[in-house]
Amino acid sequence: MTILNFNLPALISVMGTMLVILGALLGHLTQMGKVKIYQNSVNIKFYEKSDTGNLNEKNQLTKITHSIIITIELDFYNTSPGLNKIVRRLKFLTKSKGRNNYFDLLSQDSRKGNHGVIKADELTTINLAPNELLNHSLYFTIHKDFENFIESEWFIEYRDNKDKIRRIKIER
Repeated sequence: MTILNFNLPALISVMGTMLVILGALLGHLTQMGKVKIYQNSVNIKFYEKSDTGNLNEKNQLTKITHSIIITIELDFYNTSPGLNKIVRRLKFLTKSKGRNNYFDLLSQDSRKGNHGVIKADELTTINLAPNELLNHSLYFTIHKDFENFIESEWFIEYRDNKDKIRRIKIER
């Protein structure tokens, strides 16, 4: 029968080090997470300008379409249980025939009208607390190249905490 000879203080030291490493790994895992974006709705409105200068809403694109307003409702969710996450440089992107076109997104919540003039704040940055869900209704207007816009692929593009570009495809 062989008796193993071991040093108890050395064993306790190794086990303590392993517990510290395990604790650090578990702490790191609880800080992970990302921003998830969920599309709730997309609304497309076509407008024609009348002889008096008023804009009249239409159901489809015509030869005399003056502008198109796209409204998108999105949920932004931070899956991290322990860290704030940020969405920066938020834009609407269309991809068509090898060309990328970017549009600034305006917040419906900040929309104000006065004497026929409508103003809204651009939404470029969203700060999300851990496990926070925010709903935003966003819109933008286009005034030209309607056919290419309608036929293009649509995305929401933003930069994450690590300045990495992220894209979410928008379904119509």
